[in-house]
Amino acid sequence: VEATERSKVSYSRKGSFERESPPMVNSPAILNASILIVDDIPANVELLERMLELAGYTSVASTTDPLEVCRLHREKQYDLILLDLMM
Repeated sequence: VEATERSKVSYSRKGSFERESPPMVNSPAILNASILIVDDIPANVELLERMLELAGYTSVASTTDPLEVCRLHREKQYDLILLDLMM
């Protein structure tokens, strides 16, 4: 997922610099990002899956087995991994 332009800086009449916001990546690109949820507590996994589904994300996978993460990522190359580090 990539933005199309860089931020621009302009000089205002008041003598200060103002930064224009960078353009947002369009919603379909964000909502089609592949996401992997990793947590050893099934309730946490279910909650995150439901929240992402309600937000419109279409490519969400999950596991409660930390030993599966590397294999899953090699197979799919996820855009985002939500990982519980205290498993």
